[in-house]
Amino acid sequence: MCFRRETWFANPGGVMKNLEDYNGQFMPDLRLSDFSPDALAGMAGLYSKLYIALDGFWYLTVKGRAGNEEALASDIQIWDKLSKYEMFNITEQMNIRGNDVSALMKAVQLVPWLQRMQYNIELKNPNHAILTVTACPTLNALEKETQGSLVPENHPALGESITATEVKLNLALPELDENTAKLCDGIGILKAERLLTSEGRNPFAMAKSNPEELVQLISSKIGGLAKLLYPKPLCYRSLDLSTDEARDLKGEDETPREPNPLLGWKGMRRSLDQPWVFRCEIEALKNLNQEGLNNIILLLPFISTLQEFKAVKSLIGFPMKLGIVIDTPSSALSIGDFCREGIIHASINLGNLAQLTLGVDRENPEISRLYSETDPAVLRLVRHVVSECKKRNIEVSVFSDANLSSELIEKLIGLGIRSISVDKAFLEGIKADIAKTEKKLLLEKLRSP
Repeated sequence: MCFRRETWFANPGGVMKNLEDYNGQFMPDLRLSDFSPDALAGMAGLYSKLYIALDGFWYLTVKGRAGNEEALASDIQIWDKLSKYEMFNITEQMNIRGNDVSALMKAVQLVPWLQRMQYNIELKNPNHAILTVTACPTLNALEKETQGSLVPENHPALGESITATEVKLNLALPELDENTAKLCDGIGILKAERLLTSEGRNPFAMAKSNPEELVQLISSKIGGLAKLLYPKPLCYRSLDLSTDEARDLKGEDETPREPNPLLGWKGMRRSLDQPWVFRCEIEALKNLNQEGLNNIILLLPFISTLQEFKAVKSLIGFPMKLGIVIDTPSSALSIGDFCREGIIHASINLGNLAQLTLGVDRENPEISRLYSETDPAVLRLVRHVVSECKKRNIEVSVFSDANLSSELIEKLIGLGIRSISVDKAFLEGIKADIAKTEKKLLLEKLRSP
């Protein structure tokens, strides 16, 4: 004979059960409301355990199929989407009202994953709270399963700004200390000009007279940096030397005088007309690729048409990762064509794009007041590039030689930019600004109906 522990009590609509468990006969009309508060609390604890277990099994499955880096990236992306949905529904279900941090902490207390942890919430004031997790059984279980830490070796240390938006570095020379290499998410742009004009030599003259030396120079300098960063990406921008800069260098070279070097014979325009330096760059990158340094992306500067891109591809005889620099409105508007032709990366030169979109020389004191990287026309082009690249899962990065304002950072992240590249001097400040902006945007989404 089977017995069921239960308490029965009268209800105006009939008899309501107050089950402590489900031992005994099958009940076809059973509802969760038939169970006692203690039984429901036990079920909620079990569901939270299964909720977290599902994530753990999912993570380990992806790790086994695609590796730890892909598993972590996918896990973060899914939790980012789920948390917004989760917060909204919890606040609605439990009638949590308010737009401050205390309301957010109420919702956080009710999420299933937190119930499995040992934690403490210290509410300083309605807009300041500190959540401290002292024990996480999920992390312990996964670390035991993987026999090591889930956190990558190059993950930022606790206390540093951790952002969903990648923060990369602009470099004029391939020189980087180990600490900065750990702090950044890679090199957003390594400019070739300083590297290839060392000791004041003209790279075009050098490529004609001694190409082997130039190939060796590029291979050794870029190779060392790529190894230090590996597997983080290193975006190497091919030579983008303007004619006014080239004229002061040593060596015979047919460099004309141009009234406006920014719009002149530079970038891929000259590299296609006189491909001597570009061929040396390609040969050096090919050697590094054969050594297993597949984290290098070749960026093509000042490229305006698809025909130029196709001409470049015809000069490359191996599977090189290619990207373009968005310097001009034409390359921004034609980004869909470049994507279809095979680029894997688009890097927006915000300074050049703003100047050429607005027709303003920012170095000219008479009109520099008209220069603005936040001008609606400039941002519309950025949005278009992001939209087209997102359709094909192609990364878009923005770089600028100047420090980016908090206003611009918020606009860029709002447009969908997931990678920003800055000079080393601005690295920590930008990371902090990005972290602050991401929290602000997340809170706004959580508070919106």
